Amino acid sequence: IVFVGAVMAFLSSTGVSLAGGMGDRVWQPTSLAQVHRAYPTEFGTAKLDLSAVRFPVTGYALSASVAAGVLEIVVPTDAVVSLTTNVGAGVVSTTVGGVPGVATVPFTSQPPGVSSVQSLTRPHLTIDARVGAGQIDLMRALSSRS
Repeated sequence: IVFVGAVMAFLSSTGVSLAGGMGDRVWQPTSLAQVHRAYPTEFGTAKLDLSAVRFPVTGYALSASVAAGVLEIVVPTDAVVSLTTNVGAGVVSTTVGGVPGVATVPFTSQPPGVSSVQSLTRPHLTIDARVGAGQIDLMRALSSRS
């Protein structure tokens, strides 16, 4: 009981929501109307695949969290991404390609090959990603599925 209490106190101290249930969750919205503002998971693996969504140039903000486990987020190939991450105990990994290890190109906020001027006309996405204990995997899709 003391150990469980200590773990829960640690997770609570990281600022990650202890809501959203347990288990493996997969969200794959295909339109902006299907995108939620928050994607919480308490324990387990959460995959948020946004690769098929056309986000507005004016921007869209959302949050995703896992208290303990893995949070995997796939962003559209053409989106400019503003990212805030917080991991209490663990790591953040970033790749391009939608699958860890497929591409060796480092993730950047702007899509590959897009200049600062061109980014003004691209979809904008702001993500607040949080994990209490575990890992955040952020990936950029290689191509849009829409």
